[in-house]
Amino acid sequence: MAVISDGGQKFGITTTLVTPSDSFVVESFTKNFTSNRVDLDNGAGEPLGSVTVTGRTEISMTAQFGTATNATPTVGDEITYGSDTIILTDVTLNEAQADFVRLDLSGYIKIN
Repeated sequence: MAVISDGGQKFGITTTLVTPSDSFVVESFTKNFTSNRVDLDNGAGEPLGSVTVTGRTEISMTAQFGTATNATPTVGDEITYGSDTIILTDVTLNEAQADFVRLDLSGYIKIN
């Protein structure tokens, strides 16, 4: 029997939500709905068909967090954007001279 996450049970360790003293500004935002294709074969290895299984919803964004004195997120932190709570899997500092703290963030939407 397969284990299917329906969001009804909590899995893993949750971390503190990132709540900087100033709100952050999102410059760009991408939401990617992922899936996996599963091929079904008979006992002789001949294809019978395939099915698509939905995966996580992944997020990438570029955000400005103001000055360096604000708490900036790190990998594993959770941030809230709109109605979504996002668990960060990649954080890249991306700034120029005399710029705000600009971060490229990637992660996935928390389901439970």
